Amino acid sequence: MDKFLEDKQIQIPARKVSIKGRYHRYDLLIVEEEDGKKIVLDLNGGRFSHMEIADIDKEGFIEHALQLTEIEADELKPYLKEIIS
Repeated sequence: MDKFLEDKQIQIPARKVSIKGRYHRYDLLIVEEEDGKKIVLDLNGGRFSHMEIADIDKEGFIEHALQLTEIEADELKPYLKEIIS
């Protein structure tokens, strides 16, 4: 039987945010890791990504990470900047 590499219970801050955009509703769970980085989980799309504020403006990052169209990503970016900062 394989052994777990790590198995511990931790208390971490999390924030659930629902946003009604023009084209889509976004339900996100933002989890702050122990090192201060954020994990953004798209509860509707079942996608997640580690994100830092600098990642938001990288071309194609949000589209790829959360499998969104360019229009959806452009709509979500201002909210992500506010949430992650």
